[in-house]
Amino acid sequence: MKTITALIFLSFALSGCLATSKAITGPDGQQNQLIKCKAIEHCYEKASEVCHKGPYKIVDKTAEVESDMDGKPETKNTLLVKCENS
Repeated sequence: MKTITALIFLSFALSGCLATSKAITGPDGQQNQLIKCKAIEHCYEKASEVCHKGPYKIVDKTAEVESDMDGKPETKNTLLVKCENS
């Protein structure tokens, strides 16, 4: 039972790490969301979530490839979005 509970907790913990967002002041002086993720589709999902499924504008988008701890390439994506209905 402890193993199953640990696996469930781990799956929830990992799913929360797919993308993160942080409110910041954008280049126009208004609130934007800075979203970071490994897979770009997770960034788009997070943008939809933080904008309450409403429209948003992509202000900036970057992707960097770095090596992880094992030397394997890892992509780090960043989206800066502005929710249109905020």
